[in-house]
Amino acid sequence: MKLYEQEFNENFDIGFDLEDHPYLIDKSWHNDQCPSFYFPPVSGSDSYTQIN
Repeated sequence: MKLYEQEFNENFDIGFDLEDHPYLIDKSWHNDQCPSFYFPPVSGSDSYTQIN
């Protein structure tokens, strides 16, 4: 089970198939209002781009 499914419900619809975007990292947390994902840092960088 994916992290966002554990935190929000296994039937929660994120609007896209996460399998189609394997580069996204799931950082969902149950205290958030919605699932959250981010792109991994670009090589040589310590910053990331978050998607809510």
